[in-house]
Amino acid sequence: MTYKNHKYSITRTKLDDIIGRYSSHECDEEALENMAIIRQEVRRLAVTIESLCENSREKNTALTLLSSVMMQANASIALRKPIAKREDKYLNKLFLDLGFKDDYKVCGFCCGSGYYDDNGNHLCTACDGTRYEKKL
Repeated sequence: MTYKNHKYSITRTKLDDIIGRYSSHECDEEALENMAIIRQEVRRLAVTIESLCENSREKNTALTLLSSVMMQANASIALRKPIAKREDKYLNKLFLDLGFKDDYKVCGFCCGSGYYDDNGNHLCTACDGTRYEKKL
């Protein structure tokens, strides 16, 4: 399915991907703990780099890239969790602004990727399709 209006044209798959990537997600205690472990290990490596490497452009680049590693690793955990309920009002506004609201429904559990295919079949990657659905 492709959503179109006078200004925008986007497939359902791409819209789902955008929603999943750029929404806040509800992390459970296990996810938060795993993210804390990643941060701790990154801090440990940062201390090692700071201690062993001379001040240089390469050292600064290594520390900058280490920040990216931490963010990407934590995102890989968070983005697999359900979209936060507090996002609903912002998603509603987005769909109204885009003119797509009437046809868009999401799985109430999904992480934001693969809600439905172009034929309306449930393709949720975060649940088995038995969770509740909500229309935004």
